[in-house]
Amino acid sequence: MKSFSTISFPSVQGFTVVSAYMDVVKQDTLNFLLTNVGQRVIRRTKIGIPLDELLFDDKMDVEGKLSLIKTYIDEFLKNTFVGIVCTYVKEINTQTNLETGKIDIEIMLVDQNLGTVAILTLSNQ
Repeated sequence: MKSFSTISFPSVQGFTVVSAYMDVVKQDTLNFLLTNVGQRVIRRTKIGIPLDELLFDDKMDVEGKLSLIKTYIDEFLKNTFVGIVCTYVKEINTQTNLETGKIDIEIMLVDQNLGTVAILTLSNQ
């Protein structure tokens, strides 16, 4: 005999699904960003971006790099999640970046349906 769990509403403990869902979105986005194109064995061209090339390319200005990264993220989110958008990709730690020649970025992800926000930070220091 099978038993099924029931969820009573309204819940006394509250729901933690929203924050856990945004954690999944953050983790999937991070996996996408840190996977190089062609790195995966199966479906080689379907996931990943040349993040290291973008961040260390001297020919492109920082705003151009951030805009291109945002375009990649927007396309990934559109194909992977419903109602999740990337509000911005911006440079942080600007003074340290000038001294080291590296780029630290902050990415804001928003769930338009639930109004929750997640911040993803990539530090190169």
